[in-house]
Amino acid sequence: MMMMTDPGFQVSHPIKPSNAKVYHILLSKLVETPVISSQVLVDNVPNNSNSLFHVACRPVTNTLTVTSPPLLHDYIICTGRPVRRYPHKRNCAKYYDCAGDADIVPPKECPHSLYFSPSALLCTLPQDSGCLSSSSSAPSPTSNETTFATGVTPSPVTTPRPGTWLAELIRNHRAIEEDRLVMYYDSDVVNPNALQWPISFTRDLWRSEIAMYGNFGEENRLYILLRGTPQSEDVNATSYLDLSRGNINTIEVGSSDWSVENGTNIDLITKNVAYIIIQSAKGIRYPGPELKWVDIFVYDYYSRTERTSDRDRYEVKMKEESENDIATVPMFSQWYLPIYRMYGSGSVLNRFFINRERYFPRAEADNTSFARTMNRGEFVHFWSHVAGANLQELATSVFGWSSILNDQFEKARLEFSALQY
Repeated sequence: MMMMTDPGFQVSHPIKPSNAKVYHILLSKLVETPVISSQVLVDNVPNNSNSLFHVACRPVTNTLTVTSPPLLHDYIICTGRPVRRYPHKRNCAKYYDCAGDADIVPPKECPHSLYFSPSALLCTLPQDSGCLSSSSSAPSPTSNETTFATGVTPSPVTTPRPGTWLAELIRNHRAIEEDRLVMYYDSDVVNPNALQWPISFTRDLWRSEIAMYGNFGEENRLYILLRGTPQSEDVNATSYLDLSRGNINTIEVGSSDWSVENGTNIDLITKNVAYIIIQSAKGIRYPGPELKWVDIFVYDYYSRTERTSDRDRYEVKMKEESENDIATVPMFSQWYLPIYRMYGSGSVLNRFFINRERYFPRAEADNTSFARTMNRGEFVHFWSHVAGANLQELATSVFGWSSILNDQFEKARLEFSALQY
């Protein structure tokens, strides 16, 4: 039997039967004790039965004593609430997210000096939030809506350094926050009230890529700037390993009409997110753009999420581009797509990152960078390992098999002999 005691508790107060469920939830979810009787004594609790500082609960029928975990400040009970977000009672920068099966949730913080809007139920600029009085922003607790407080001072929201990309973004643009996504848009964006689709699309895309390839920074947050005018470049993105925008994941994309969910707009967002993954997967910076990698990642995302028409459309688009560019090796259609289809689809892409991170040499001065780029022979050798088959024949049809490539390939097989196939 688990015994957890705290000698500091002395005074006992009976709990009202109507509130027994609240404490039962607290115990079963946070302390992971067995189900106990609803007749419980709570030590050192004020007469306000809707508050909990740091309690020890014990059944009347035996001597088991259970102590709640420390620092249970600002938690709320979600049981009985509609599934949505709720404003914090005292802090405009915080909110609660009652979603899924969570019974008790801690507060979340809006990023970078944003405030939670009680009406829009998302993080936005303070002047747009409508949160003027922190004391009136949250509903008062009831028997199944209990706020737990310990008097801990809320931690301040981090503010970016002046002059950085993010600081300028916050100062000059409007923001919408959704889970791990913070979306900004400029004054050229027409009909900003119709931005729900890029928010939900990018949120789902970012969640999916994190689940597939792992974490991208401590926050796992993506900052996106929507511009209301098309941009000359398809890819304008940085990862959390890039100093140029303050070590955060960012994409900056432009379109004349973001209210329309069309192929051009979704491809633009997906390609930029794919670029972040290619440049920083597994916590390692990869030197140099591999834009044809971007194409197979876009194709993979559409496949994994059953966006069949977008997948097929994108494949046709990439093949047409390669036919019109006779000077460039058609990597998407002749290399990546055959490997993708024959050797494990999206998982083969992730295996390449895993093995590159594990075996390819790192820079001596910076463990988050590779010492060099792969030569073509090493490239074929690593891909052969993750595919589980010698890809020399495929490489010959795509690149041609010169004596230089053969020497690189044989040397790679000796140097990275752990990579078998």
